[in-house]
Amino acid sequence: MRLAGFHIENFKSIGAGGCLIRIDEIVVLIGRNNAGKSTILDAYEALASSGAALDVEFFHDQDPSVPIVITGFFDQVSPEDEERIGKGWRFAHDEFGDCVVFRYVWSVPLEKARKQSFDPDTGEILR
Repeated sequence: MRLAGFHIENFKSIGAGGCLIRIDEIVVLIGRNNAGKSTILDAYEALASSGAALDVEFFHDQDPSVPIVITGFFDQVSPEDEERIGKGWRFAHDEFGDCVVFRYVWSVPLEKARKQSFDPDTGEILR
């Protein structure tokens, strides 16, 4: 599987509206100072950490009453990947095409995130 992109909500300077990041062969982040480039890299690191605990400074406006949500979109799912995660977890996503989707939700500072997946038939969150 390959990470094709991720969506960030309520993480550091990124609020509830969120930010969708597409990942291709080459990723370049360009912007003025304090535009959020490092925030995007920190969010990628949080996703790659498998939901490791985050300090209160990572919550948007340092407000832990609003959970952080980082959703990963994975494409290029091999038969081995499907064997490991189970069959039937692919979605037809508007932005990423045929992909596997899961997300991490941090509700409390200094606690590991909850990993959630989605039912491919209904699109509903499975806890």
